[in-house]
Amino acid sequence: MRLRYCNLRKGSGGREEVSEKVEYFSHLADEFGRSCRIRWPNLWTKRELPPSLWRELGELGLLGLSTPESFGGQGLSVDEIARVSQTFARAAGIQGLVMVVQSHNLMADWILGHFANDKQKREVWPKIVTGEATIAFAVSEKGAGAHPKKLSSTARREGENWLLDGDKAYVTNGPIASIFCIVAVAERNKGRNKFQAFLVPRSSSGLEVKESEEVNFLKPAGHASLSFKNLLLSDDCRLGVAEDIYPLLVRPLRDHEDAAGARAQLGGYERLVHAIAKNSELTSLAGRMSARLHAITLCLDQDNSTKGLLATRAVLADVAAGLESIMSEIPEIFDDADTVLANDLFKLGKVAEYAIEARFSQHGRNLNDCA
Repeated sequence: MRLRYCNLRKGSGGREEVSEKVEYFSHLADEFGRSCRIRWPNLWTKRELPPSLWRELGELGLLGLSTPESFGGQGLSVDEIARVSQTFARAAGIQGLVMVVQSHNLMADWILGHFANDKQKREVWPKIVTGEATIAFAVSEKGAGAHPKKLSSTARREGENWLLDGDKAYVTNGPIASIFCIVAVAERNKGRNKFQAFLVPRSSSGLEVKESEEVNFLKPAGHASLSFKNLLLSDDCRLGVAEDIYPLLVRPLRDHEDAAGARAQLGGYERLVHAIAKNSELTSLAGRMSARLHAITLCLDQDNSTKGLLATRAVLADVAAGLESIMSEIPEIFDDADTVLANDLFKLGKVAEYAIEARFSQHGRNLNDCA
């Protein structure tokens, strides 16, 4: 079913109203999400996505949310994808699954939509929609993270081509990716690195994709590590024409991921709060938590800037602390799947805590100010 696309529009009081298309795909995500635990038992314990699940996501159109309509997709914005992700997370209760789908859409939007040439778009975007192609972002390295001064993988000119050497780690969606966006140092000058990025097919000679050590976190999302030596690429594989792609490609992508990730986590917490509300002794507490989550949803509807996201993270951290306390007192409060969901959300919050504190300090505030 193809619906007329209406952008988010301002309603009364300046609040953004949701388009028909976002409502439609949120409804699809809700229905599909509710069925996941039944149709794919113990999915939250698996290291890989079942092919049948991925195929159905493509058939429903949920893998082409960010792809332009001209290439067969839905043409949603990052904020609109985030709204669908919130619904999906609340319905499915499997944060790793939500992360896989969200990353698939965000990588296609940011990497292809902003940096790919026409040939790359024509070749890859239609396959993104069906799930035949998935782009995994490869920037981080062991011991360096994504810090531009510490990255060591290199890309050097070889005539009309490029020669890449190095290793990448913690590549989200690496196990299912058909294409990798590899970021490498192309020039070192007086302590400053300049970078180029390339779209590299999984089948490329000189590229080795290795399974990462099992991480008991966000299953069934998977991670991979890459090794490449004398990886020869044509200039057609390069993304963009900038002298240094890092500040254009890598840094803004973090903001995209933060925006969508906050909504997805919000959906997961909504599910957990609904679950504790079933306990008669916790109804009042659940009501207060639910009100706060609803308030932060309204906040994001009106302000998805950095400050709005920081406020969201602060409230989620406070709700997480309350849920952790309940779980310590009533270990059986959640079933196995929701227990895994809770632990995944708690870990996500702790991973982001340092960065959140740093951003709050930039505004002269403390994380607890918004809690």
